[in-house]
Amino acid sequence: MLQDDQKYSKFVAAITREANETREALEKQTQAYKDEKLKKARRTAQEAYNAQIKRQSALIHEDFGRTLSQKELEIRKKLFLKRDEIKTSVFDQARQQLVAFTETADYPSFLTRCMQSILTEFPDAQSAVVFLRSCDLQYSDTISHAVQLSCTFTADDTIQLGGLKVKIGDIIADDTLDTRLTSQSQWFEEHSGLIIK
Repeated sequence: MLQDDQKYSKFVAAITREANETREALEKQTQAYKDEKLKKARRTAQEAYNAQIKRQSALIHEDFGRTLSQKELEIRKKLFLKRDEIKTSVFDQARQQLVAFTETADYPSFLTRCMQSILTEFPDAQSAVVFLRSCDLQYSDTISHAVQLSCTFTADDTIQLGGLKVKIGDIIADDTLDTRLTSQSQWFEEHSGLIIK
C-alpha cells in the first residue's frame, strides 16, 4: 500500500512537474507573442498618427484612439484564442497521460483507493452501487474484495477517462478521472499566468 501511495505520489509529482514546465514555456511563448503583436500595433498606430498630424489636430487624436483601441481589441481577441489553444493543448496532454495511466498495473490499486476513500465518508454503508467504465468492470472483484462490502458493479458510459462513481443510498460520490481533470480547469486558468488584462 505504501509503495502504491509512493508510486501515485511520484505520478502526481511527474504530472505536476511536467505541467509546470509546460506552463513556464507557454508563459514565455505567450509573452513573446503578446509583446510582438503590441509592438506591431503601436507601430501601425504611430504611423497613422504621424500622417494625420499634418492635417487636423483634432482628428488625429480621435483616429489614433479609435485605431489603437481596435488594434488592442484585435490583439486581445488573438491572445484569448491563443490562451484557449494553449489550455486545450495542456488538457489534451493531461487526458492522454490519464488514459495511459489506466492501462498500467497501478490502475486497479488506484480504483481500490478511490473506493476506500469514498467509503470513509460513509462508514455505515452496507452496500453500494459502483459505476465504472465498461472496460474497468474487470476490476470489480479486486475492488469488492479490498473494501469487503457488498457492491453492485455497473457500466457507466459517461465515464470516459476512468475512476469510479459510488451510489450509497441517495448520494452519488464521484471520483472519476474525468471530474478530477475538469476540476483542474479553473485552477489552471487562475495559476497558469495566462490571465489577460
